[in-house]
Amino acid sequence: MDKFEGKRLFWKVADTLIENGDTTLRDDALEVVERGILLSNGYCILYNYKKGIIKIYDREMCLVLGVQEKDAELLLSLKEMFLNVEDV
Repeated sequence: MDKFEGKRLFWKVADTLIENGDTTLRDDALEVVERGILLSNGYCILYNYKKGIIKIYDREMCLVLGVQEKDAELLLSLKEMFLNVEDV
């Protein structure tokens, strides 16, 4: 694993959320500030344009997790964990 793998994964996820987004959040000026996807369980994963954060919200739109590019190693850890679970 090279030192940029986490950053590549972060931006791949962010780009996917932006390109395939079916859900948006707008500010008071009605400008889109977050775009992403609504999941079948009612949670959503959004990318915040202004802060550069991938956010996971629960059904009540309470923030569950936020990941910045500098914390991209967390995404790699989650990816590895989920891949290992699938192998079991």
